[in-house]
Amino acid sequence: MKGVGIIFNKKTIEEKVEFLINEIIRENDECSEFEAVDVEYVKEKDFYLRVFLDKSAGINLDDCQLVSRLLEEKLDELDFIQEKYYLEVSSLGLDRPLKKERDFVRHKGQLIEIKFYGKNEEFGNKKDIIGTLIELKDNSVYIEFDESMQETDKKQKKSKKKIEKEGLAEGIKIIGIPLEKIAQVRLHIDF
Repeated sequence: MKGVGIIFNKKTIEEKVEFLINEIIRENDECSEFEAVDVEYVKEKDFYLRVFLDKSAGINLDDCQLVSRLLEEKLDELDFIQEKYYLEVSSLGLDRPLKKERDFVRHKGQLIEIKFYGKNEEFGNKKDIIGTLIELKDNSVYIEFDESMQETDKKQKKSKKKIEKEGLAEGIKIIGIPLEKIAQVRLHIDF
């Protein structure tokens, strides 16, 4: 697609597209269960407008095609993106990032992976840690953390079962990590 309208910056385009998707969701019964989770407008080799959707039953290919078609029509009609770009509509996947407050509320009690900006001295110079999400509060992510369980998924599973059965197990502590130290928070998936 190519737009020739007014020039907008990356953030403005993302916000405007998120608004359009929410409008499409409100106006179309077929889309009523969808949630626009994230929008990215990025320059790689070319420009990409990426839209990430979710719904309680999970997003499938037909859902992505429907929203892509409806969004493409709106974008062509409004024509506010000047650059040539590719539109991609998809699910966030199983290991989805947690970005908004509602993501942290929805996934409370689940295992998450926290990636830091570089190595973090507080956690043995690790670049990332795994813990059970408690909450997002006062600009910090609170987790149940057990340093001895950071090495293998097998140990992590045993630790999680122990927490669920007995409450807070020995060696596990609740910690708060300020958002400014966090590069990314994702759901942790055990395979």
